[in-house]
Amino acid sequence: MLLLAVKAISEEDRAFLAEHDIDVVTPDTITDAQISDVVISYAWDNRIGDKILAQPDSKLKWIQTQSAGVDYLPLQTLKERGIMVTNASGLKAEPIAQTVLSYILYFARGLNVYATRQHWEPFTDQYMVSELPVLVFGTGRIGQQIAAQIKGFGGTVYGVNTTGRA
Repeated sequence: MLLLAVKAISEEDRAFLAEHDIDVVTPDTITDAQISDVVISYAWDNRIGDKILAQPDSKLKWIQTQSAGVDYLPLQTLKERGIMVTNASGLKAEPIAQTVLSYILYFARGLNVYATRQHWEPFTDQYMVSELPVLVFGTGRIGQQIAAQIKGFGGTVYGVNTTGRA
């Protein structure tokens, strides 16, 4: 079985795959003769992906994306061909939520003001996270994790999404 590694795969993972009779090629090492033999694409590269999908005898069965969203893929073509797509939804939810929380704290606690001052002077326009309602656009895994972080500080969170889902 042939796996196209658009994103880097560790040597340890390559060894594991080899033990299970999965050969790994990259966009730099794949040959024209191997294009139709790719069964799994680890991430997606439009240039190579289009070549794979153009092969009438393509063996592509599965694409594992590195993102939560998959709207950049040729979804209709993949559906018509029965090619499975899995995403990385939630994989980066916690670190992204912590970054968002750090920005909220940065401004709520007035660090943006203190960071530019050369001398001490009181700054009273500071807030506790629990005093500030937070509006999160997107209630997927990242939005849910942001909400959990804010709630951990006693904050109130409102979520907005495009589906109307509670």
